[in-house]
Amino acid sequence: GKRRIPMDPKEKQRARKLARPHGEKAVKAAQVFGIDFGSLPRPRVGDIEWRIKGKKKKKPTGLARTKSLKEGGSELEKKRASAFEKLKSAAEAVKGAYPELARQRVTSKVMQTVLKYGTDKHRETVCSELKGHWVDMCMDKYAHQVVLKLLYWGSPKLRLELHGELQGNYRKLAVHNISSKLVDFIYASAMLSDSSVGWSILHELFTDEFKVLKPVGNAPLAEVLKGKKSRRDAIMSDTKSIIIKGFNKNCVTRPLLAVIREYWGCASWA
Repeated sequence: GKRRIPMDPKEKQRARKLARPHGEKAVKAAQVFGIDFGSLPRPRVGDIEWRIKGKKKKKPTGLARTKSLKEGGSELEKKRASAFEKLKSAAEAVKGAYPELARQRVTSKVMQTVLKYGTDKHRETVCSELKGHWVDMCMDKYAHQVVLKLLYWGSPKLRLELHGELQGNYRKLAVHNISSKLVDFIYASAMLSDSSVGWSILHELFTDEFKVLKPVGNAPLAEVLKGKKSRRDAIMSDTKSIIIKGFNKNCVTRPLLAVIREYWGCASWA
């Protein structure tokens, strides 16, 4: 018979990747790992801002530079332009399959890289396709990292859009072993920047009644119960049940500790 020519191991691996759903997109997107990240501006995590503010005017930069700095700068600009081009092509490669590929290990890292090093336009491209999938992604092993990177590097507008989609689901997410850390991050960062976001999460954790119709303002549990005397026992029971669930699933995070504090202050023995 005909003699078989053994296939190169790398070619075998590539063929396996291409055979998967959206395999061609995943292989194209993987070029993002060849970027010279040293040429890109290093993003820094400061305070996570939730309020949408007006754009600040850019300060004019000095024009006097030495010849050596000019040469170095032009070389750096070339590398930076090349890196941004690869980021753009990686974002384009995954277009049309973001929700599915966010749940895969390698392509999830591609999206995280685009969110971290890309421009606001890159981030908006990623987020526009992921709308309607954020809740499921928060509970996924790999996709929840994409959500975390959006919270770190996204604009206040994108963070608020994410929060808007998660509303009505915080009670479920707060006691899930993966998504509970995201709820913790959103609550803690929002309380430092825009406490109304943090309190809306707490109101939802108190009872299912507040999934849609939340109390006005940053009302603590004691104040909420004053206005709903006929529902006091039911609300207290719902609050107690979320606390028990959190302990049973080892999801004792900062929002849950805040719920415990509120419950303790309203309990009959307090």
